[in-house]
Amino acid sequence: MAVNELKGYLEYGNIAHSVNFPNIDSTPTVGVHTRLIMVNRDEPGMIGAVSNILGRHKINIMSYDNKSNGTVGYNIIDCEVPVPKRVLDEINSRDGVIRTRIIRFAR
Repeated sequence: MAVNELKGYLEYGNIAHSVNFPNIDSTPTVGVHTRLIMVNRDEPGMIGAVSNILGRHKINIMSYDNKSNGTVGYNIIDCEVPVPKRVLDEINSRDGVIRTRIIRFAR
């Protein structure tokens, strides 16, 4: 039902039955603080680039889900701590990144 798909997108970043994006359904990791959603061109090096940026800023990745439709990659990255705006800006400045979104969870 469409309302459940919209709820899943708004609350968790999940995608279902989209024309433009791959399907992805990811339950938040226990203890997760921040979920980083990244949409990017599907090209080599994107997963490594965002992982390196987070690692340089001492942000632990608790879970990383990636799906692609061959053109666009959709990433759901659960982080142990908040992702500061400067880190998000650094990710967004990377060539190939189309969009990012942050979802914060109550602990």
